[in-house]
Parts: sequence; C-alpha cells; structure tokens
Amino acid sequence: MESRAPASGEARWPMAAAVLAGLVLTMLRPAEARVAPRPVLPAVELVLLGVLVARDPGRIDRRATWLRGVSIAVVRNS
Repeated sequence: MESRAPASGEARWPMAAAVLAGLVLTMLRPAEARVAPRPVLPAVELVLLGVLVARDPGRIDRRATWLRGVSIAVVRNS
C-alpha cells in the first residue's frame, strides 16, 4: 500500500487577491450604487481580511469556527 502525505490546505493568496479585486471594484462603484460613504465598505473588508491573514497566514487548513464566520463575512461584503 502506498502511504500518502496528509493533504495541506489551499494557498491563502488567491482568496486575498479576489477580496482585494472586489475591494477595488467597490471603490470604483458610482455614487448612485453605493449604500454607504466610499471608504466604509472597503475599510470593513480590509479589517476582516487582515484578521483572516493574521490568524492563519500560511495556508487555509485549520478548521476554526470563528474563522469560518469571518471568511463568510468577507465573501458576503465583497
């Protein structure tokens, strides 16, 4: 039988790049389409992204319940 190394989690950078791209698109949104002043939503997204990266900087491989909640909040805000 062949033994396999434990699967490691996926890289964090693609998720962070997608959130940053969404943040840029949010900043470029016309005034008529905004629900809050221009810097509010990007600031919230940056804080949530900072929490995710600071708490689990390498790969997405841990299963913390509160980190999952923060991840969902980042995706819903983007």
